[in-house]
Amino acid sequence: MAGLFGVHRDARIAAEKTLKKLHGELTPIEKGIADERRLAVEMEQAAAKLAVDAINDRKKLTEQTAFYTKQAEHLRQSENLERLAAPIRASIAAAESEMPRLVLAETIETVRDAVRELPAMAAKLAELVQPIAKAFGEFRARLDAATAKALPLIAADDDQDRISHLADRLRTMVVKGVRQQLAFSFRAEGLDGVILDASQFDGKDFQSVSEPILSMLIDALEVNMYTGLSTPGRGTFVCKTNVSNLCGLRLRANEVISLPLEHEHVRKMVEAGALEKVTEAA
Repeated sequence: MAGLFGVHRDARIAAEKTLKKLHGELTPIEKGIADERRLAVEMEQAAAKLAVDAINDRKKLTEQTAFYTKQAEHLRQSENLERLAAPIRASIAAAESEMPRLVLAETIETVRDAVRELPAMAAKLAELVQPIAKAFGEFRARLDAATAKALPLIAADDDQDRISHLADRLRTMVVKGVRQQLAFSFRAEGLDGVILDASQFDGKDFQSVSEPILSMLIDALEVNMYTGLSTPGRGTFVCKTNVSNLCGLRLRANEVISLPLEHEHVRKMVEAGALEKVTEAA
């Protein structure tokens, strides 16, 4: 089948060349026919002008006869040229009637060959996806390893309720991030809804989904890491009430923790009386 590539295109080009050649042959013949017919009309008109004078004047009659003789010659010549033109016109008509079929066949051929390229593209896409999936898998493995070490450190006295919200966010982060990245990337190429609706998750791509959760994990680790230490930009606070979802944690009243002083949520909770600063940052 591969050997047929371009066959109909070549046939259409050949037909166009044949038509051009035929029109090139016909054009001078048709010009000759037109010239002969024009001259025949001129001879007839000249003879007609002598009709009255030719009745009584032999010389005028002779001139008139000569005009009619020339008219007949031009008419015969135009007929001869018509006989030459007839087969050429027939060939042109046949070629023109065939042209739509050739054009259609060429169009089908072009579309078919474009479709034939798609399986190779699909195979290439499969190859491209594999290393991407591997990279995300490696990321997930490193995240799981870090989470396995981090969450027990954050869960004071093995308090699983303290870290449940953060653990849930970390568990679903990669899946949500990958889906959102695919949805965003596909939508950018006009493929809306190929994976899912991009509005299902927060953030436009993998980074914007994962980065806040990873920052939350770091903040949660630092809650205990800096407690009681004089640290630039941080302070030690006591929870005056139970606090839910600060740095992804559930904190209990009277719990002492370290928090960044300029964190928006920290400032709001201090203003609301939920947190009270114990020490100043150095």
